[in-house]
Amino acid sequence: MLGCRLWQLERLLATHRPRLAAHLARLGVLPTTFASEWFLTLFAYNWPTAWVARVWDLFLVHGAVAIFATALAICALAGSECAAAGAGGGDLWRTVG
Repeated sequence: MLGCRLWQLERLLATHRPRLAAHLARLGVLPTTFASEWFLTLFAYNWPTAWVARVWDLFLVHGAVAIFATALAICALAGSECAAAGAGGGDLWRTVG
């Protein structure tokens, strides 16, 4: 199930954030590297409790689409921050991790 969800995230990134997906591919970074922990814990591992509670509320109401939307939003924000700073792959890890 996790592998399927990670594949779906990879496809969603390619569709909705193609430049970020291409950049990650050039770096050899797969979504499994950063998103496995997100999907296994529903973001509870390293995010603020109040924020996680909101994500869980959305998940309970909307299902898996809320988890994918959250993951895409995090990736988009991280990609924007790294691009604005002219950062390489290492800064992406600090941003999303």
